[in-house]
Amino acid sequence: MPDVPKDIARKISTLPEKFNKEEMMKRILDNVDVITEVRAIVATQPRLSGIGKKTPEILEIPIGGVDDANQLIKFADSILGKDIGINDVFSEGQYVDVAAITKGKGWQGVVKRFNVKILPKWHKHRKGYRRIGAIGPQNPALTFTTPRPGQMGLHKRTEYNKRILRIGMNGAEITPSSGFPHYGVIKGPYIVLEGTVPGVVKRLVTLRFPVRPRPQTYPTGKVQIVWLSTQPLQGV
Repeated sequence: MPDVPKDIARKISTLPEKFNKEEMMKRILDNVDVITEVRAIVATQPRLSGIGKKTPEILEIPIGGVDDANQLIKFADSILGKDIGINDVFSEGQYVDVAAITKGKGWQGVVKRFNVKILPKWHKHRKGYRRIGAIGPQNPALTFTTPRPGQMGLHKRTEYNKRILRIGMNGAEITPSSGFPHYGVIKGPYIVLEGTVPGVVKRLVTLRFPVRPRPQTYPTGKVQIVWLSTQPLQGV
């Protein structure tokens, strides 16, 4: 807003100083018959994590569990302005889906991007060997399955059904004596998952209830961790 004074622009971009909650709740309850979904706008608290980040991430999370809009609104009102911990949503032994932005690798060719076999190098008529032999018919169009160069990484990816092994409040329980490489020391609550997690260190990772639940034959309940190594990881 270049034409707006700074003091006015600051007030526009933030919450109002005077907010009548009762009036807004009355307006919401008057239209409860047409409400089909209730969502909560939440924000992370990176200053409490110890990773040196200041700007929080803002997410919009739907509230579910029941079909009654009155109960959803009542629950949203009860958590308004409060901290929501990991124990309030998930529990040990539960399966979750993990979503994050993968590590970016820039523009890559077909060999690295799609693991295409490298062609022999000794033919004089060939114009390159880190490429595919033919891209296929161009009429009516190239197929989407044809390996082509392009952006690799820096995509949102979801890992399904990762089991929660442990949820703790003291990060010193699992932090190695030298700290985690490229991260440091965990100073607050933590969560241990079974399997891989997409993304790079210190990047936002979101968890959700599984959309493809495991069959009931899979183990559930708390996991007994017999031994947890806290040996230094420098140089590993």
